Amino acid sequence: MDVQTLMIGMLSMTGVMLAFIIIAFISIRRKNQKSQKGALQRSIRESTARKSDSGTAFYQKLYLKLATTPIIKRYLFKVRMRFELVGDDDEYNLRIATSKATFKAIMITIIASAVLMFINREDLFMMIVSIIRSISCC
Repeated sequence: MDVQTLMIGMLSMTGVMLAFIIIAFISIRRKNQKSQKGALQRSIRESTARKSDSGTAFYQKLYLKLATTPIIKRYLFKVRMRFELVGDDDEYNLRIATSKATFKAIMITIIASAVLMFINREDLFMMIVSIIRSISCC
């Protein structure tokens, strides 16, 4: 065996091991996300069984959807932290207040972006700049 064949063998083994590690990491991550999502769904079912108001059930389900959305998840938990500091609410009311505030912020951002797109529909650069500013503002 020469050195070149040995190097190719080592590199291919390293590549196979790296691929195995990546696949294992992805499968473990998916399993953890499913278990967290299942726990959130069970707690929402239990809390909506106590209170059968359809509005609160909507906000509980919205909280679950927002908590699993990658981009909005961080913002949701920042809002939740602020609500935790302000009040002594239980988990149920905290989730409802958090999802209401986050939903309102998302809707205001969408409406502001649509208005800015309508105002700047002729100038593409200004449209892009104003949309980026409205999104980063909220």
